[in-house]
Amino acid sequence: MAPSAKADAKAASADKAAEKAALAALGITPALKKAMVLDALTCTTCSATKLGPLVCGQTSSCKASQKPPGNYDATNELLAAAKGRVMQDKEANKKANAEGQSKVTAQRAKNKEERIDEQNDLTVTHQQGTGDDLLVLAEFPAGGKLGFTIEMNAVTEVKAATEAAAQGVQRGWVIEQINGDFVEPNKNAILKAASAAVKAAQGPLRIGFRTPMSAGFHCCSACHKFVGADEFGEGQVESKGPGKQMCQGCEDFNDMGGGDW
Repeated sequence: MAPSAKADAKAASADKAAEKAALAALGITPALKKAMVLDALTCTTCSATKLGPLVCGQTSSCKASQKPPGNYDATNELLAAAKGRVMQDKEANKKANAEGQSKVTAQRAKNKEERIDEQNDLTVTHQQGTGDDLLVLAEFPAGGKLGFTIEMNAVTEVKAATEAAAQGVQRGWVIEQINGDFVEPNKNAILKAASAAVKAAQGPLRIGFRTPMSAGFHCCSACHKFVGADEFGEGQVESKGPGKQMCQGCEDFNDMGGGDW
């Protein structure tokens, strides 16, 4: 490469790094930047944008849309709007997860009351988020090795010629039940519940796995929903994988300092 070309490439790289640093200083993640590009400021009085969540005319100080002039820098308003939409999505997800968990708890209580745990070997459908996921029960002989590894509550590897492989367990499935009881989505809780179940069981160990109904769906380790691959940021599914991957919404929420929810 000629010296001038190298200098140009170095300058371009420096400019890109400077732009990235400037965006990071403003709290603009790649996903937020994309959302901002798709949006447009519609009113300088109330900061409403085309995609919301603010709508022009909702505040007492805004009676009519005041369109921004051509040279107006709307970065702050578009960033606030993008973050507002992320927060709206999070609240919707929280509500959906709470409703889903309530249904699981109610079903579990009903199963115990009617003493149908032993007959609960059918696939159960849960309505969640962008599509249906399935609860699949697998039985493992007491005292034997299961044949799979987990990260958080997600299967990361299924070893060949093992009981897990014979049961059809697949990478990316997530554990929800141990012997019919709901278990928290973390590795220590699952191992503790499985160990207690093995010691107390009079029969095989039954594990309930949540699985995607459609191909190309993966479970987010933060919101615990199965969503399409296109809803994950770059490298999440490919590099981090089950138990670590986060959908773009949860990743943005964490970048915004959302913490636990």
